[in-house]
Amino acid sequence: MSDEGAMKVARIISDREVVLTRGEEDGIEEGQIFRILDPKELVISDPDTGEVLETILQTKAFVRAVKVLGRATIARTFRKKQVNVGGKGSQMVTLAEFFTPPRYEERVETLRIDPSMGEPLANTESIVSVGDVAIPIAPDEVGIEAYGLFK
Repeated sequence: MSDEGAMKVARIISDREVVLTRGEEDGIEEGQIFRILDPKELVISDPDTGEVLETILQTKAFVRAVKVLGRATIARTFRKKQVNVGGKGSQMVTLAEFFTPPRYEERVETLRIDPSMGEPLANTESIVSVGDVAIPIAPDEVGIEAYGLFK
């Protein structure tokens, strides 16, 4: 993928925020959703012939514009997921933990490789990198309506 001139991650601010290299002057609007891409394409080959069938761009993260400046945008993760913070059920645990029921909390996804760590975020701990390409997407491309952001 040629990414020259594409919108990119300019800076990682925290475990939930990045700065993108486009802003109001480029038509970016608050609330707009972006897909941050892995620069390494996934090559799909025929297992029998070895012929390359397709290359796929994989998504590292989804972010939403929260502050649009003239030539840059601050974007933040927004998708939520259920995390078990209670009992462990049938996993290898102590007897007390085995009988403790699971307790789920809703948490917002972060850019952190190890979500148990707190802020600040070093570049080596982030799933995104400075220079990763970010592309605008339609809300339905990620099932955004399930998160109550769009009707």
